[in-house]
Amino acid sequence: MSNRSWRIAIWCVAAVGTPAAIWAIALPWPADSDLGFVLPVPVLAVMALSGAGILLLAGGQSSAGLRATMAILGLTLLGYPCLLAMSAASRGGPLVTGAAFAGHLIPLTMVSVIPVLAVSVVTARSRRGWIAAILLVTAVTTVVDITGVRVLTVLASVVRMSGFVLPIAATWPLVRNTAADMRRRAIVCGMASVVPVLVIMLCAMLGFAEDALGIGGAAVSVLMLGLTGCAVAIAGLTWGPPGSDRPG
Repeated sequence: MSNRSWRIAIWCVAAVGTPAAIWAIALPWPADSDLGFVLPVPVLAVMALSGAGILLLAGGQSSAGLRATMAILGLTLLGYPCLLAMSAASRGGPLVTGAAFAGHLIPLTMVSVIPVLAVSVVTARSRRGWIAAILLVTAVTTVVDITGVRVLTVLASVVRMSGFVLPIAATWPLVRNTAADMRRRAIVCGMASVVPVLVIMLCAMLGFAEDALGIGGAAVSVLMLGLTGCAVAIAGLTWGPPGSDRPG
């Protein structure tokens, strides 16, 4: 499929997905839903619109690999608030509810993969091993979570959070071996790799605040906005640096 065809296809998904998100967000969200929290409509709207915006950026991405991963990030961020709203409104059954509880996993994985892929495009040096490691951490910790064994799930959460160091380790060493324009672009990709760590710090602070102040509802909203901001920042930072002259 040509770049133009990919661009049109991705933009069509954004055009169709946005009205679908609006419909889902408009569904009633009972305070006693199985999710255990309530997200205000503005928060859901920001998440969905940000996902649509990332899809538009993906359509203009020159690198095929970055275009695909950025499209996945945009699509899952667009779909996540839809799944949450449908689950809260008891639409779609157990399948939708399960997807809503796991809806953060793919966006969080993509925000780790994209900076690594971007720096490999900028420097023309493969980072497939690092990307494979990120995907392996996600797969293994997800399987462990499914077991439901508390000790293992806690350990899996620690491993998953620690896994956000992998993009930093994969990108910044390449900065030292670059110069001039390539170095500037590699540094931007390195900056993108740090963004998920900032979100992890936000998660930790929100956890302490929730326990100390009992602000569970507000904490979840801020957390969702943090995830959204993380995705938007990484999409923006890695959209331009690879350069239109780089191979996909």
